[in-house]
Amino acid sequence: MPLIEAVVLGWLPGAVIFRAPVLDRDRRASLEAGERLFWQILISVALSLACVMALAAVGRYSFERLLAADAGVAIVVAAGSRFRLRLGGAAPRPGW
Repeated sequence: MPLIEAVVLGWLPGAVIFRAPVLDRDRRASLEAGERLFWQILISVALSLACVMALAAVGRYSFERLLAADAGVAIVVAAGSRFRLRLGGAAPRPGW
């Protein structure tokens, strides 16, 4: 379970937001694999911190609520983009 929680907090929402078909996705897809991963993690951490601050501000913070908020954002963005999250051929494969 801790691995799944780490993935939901540290990667999943950022990956979905990064891959969403808005604002020049082809340009984001053309980044190297390591840079794409960096941005996905950075977006996820920023979103998680914003959720923590919002939940704490209303006095409702718990780790389970944070997980639910991050997973909810990922689901809403994925559904809003009709689950078209593939970067396609513009994304270079990871190398050594």
